Amino acid sequence: MSVWCGMTKIGFVPRSRNAELAKMLFFGHGGAFEAYVQSTDWAQHPERQVRMVAYVRDRQ
Repeated sequence: MSVWCGMTKIGFVPRSRNAELAKMLFFGHGGAFEAYVQSTDWAQHPERQVRMVAYVRDRQ
């Protein structure tokens, strides 16, 4: 599953870790998430340059 910021692809969530996220997105709950870039390390392999964290929003 790819991760986009506007029109720029910034990474992906590995298949082994995205089952619940993919299911929620499939059923239209994409607005329930917030995602942030946690860190960057441009010296790393391209698949490890950006680390992000995603949260389920509190609807209260």
